[in-house]
Amino acid sequence: MDEMNNVWQQQQMVLPEMESVREPVPVRPWGFWATTGFGAIMTVVYFVLIIIIVVVFVIAMKVGNPQVEIEQIGTQLEESGFLMSVSSMILTPPVIVMCLVFAWCRKGMQVSDYLALRRPNVRQLLIWLGVLVGFMIVSDSLTLIIGRPIVHESMVTAYETSVLPPLLFFVIIVCAPLSEEILFRGFLFKGWKSSPIGPVGATILTSLLWAIIHVQYDWYGITTIFVGGLMLGAARIHTRSIWVPILMHAVMNIVASGQLLFTRIF
Repeated sequence: MDEMNNVWQQQQMVLPEMESVREPVPVRPWGFWATTGFGAIMTVVYFVLIIIIVVVFVIAMKVGNPQVEIEQIGTQLEESGFLMSVSSMILTPPVIVMCLVFAWCRKGMQVSDYLALRRPNVRQLLIWLGVLVGFMIVSDSLTLIIGRPIVHESMVTAYETSVLPPLLFFVIIVCAPLSEEILFRGFLFKGWKSSPIGPVGATILTSLLWAIIHVQYDWYGITTIFVGGLMLGAARIHTRSIWVPILMHAVMNIVASGQLLFTRIF
């Protein structure tokens, strides 16, 4: 009996020690609905800031030319590349900051892990840049075959009304890839990937939303962007780094900017 008591006491002493060395349960990212909710908050903030920027532009144009009608100002701003450039410059930091803050709020996970801010493997990067080149060749070839312009009319209009073309190209090549990829293939992708829809569902959903925000394009342009989003999502999955889709996005926009300049010069 004494021996049984001794064994029981030893077990009671060992159990707390075992519990103390038990590995912590890994923290999961925000779930599907939490991620969607944070995305909705960012969307509301985005549009509020857009409205403020537009109102400032309207007031400035009205003060500069009191005779101009509000409807005329609205038409000008709708196609203004300068407004697009300035608003993108202003909105890029808040979008990135909100993604960083909402990722940081998920205690137990590092922001760098949440948003996949890790250095990519050089070999993987080169492979996916090769995939990108193939995608652009196929896309442009199909566009020419069906008789559509390589450079969309909205890009030409944005360039002609940009006032400061270098600012427009900076926004297209730097601001758009950073803010859009950190939001879509970074924050939203991470939360949705860990939900029941999985990485495939997260790739499709983020690609769809990313395509929809490009309202300046027609159905063909939006479809092309959606397919490009699937490619960027696949790169995000296989490389586990947000920098790869950011660079691929930037390269796509560099090529598009070069094509735009080519059509204006020749």
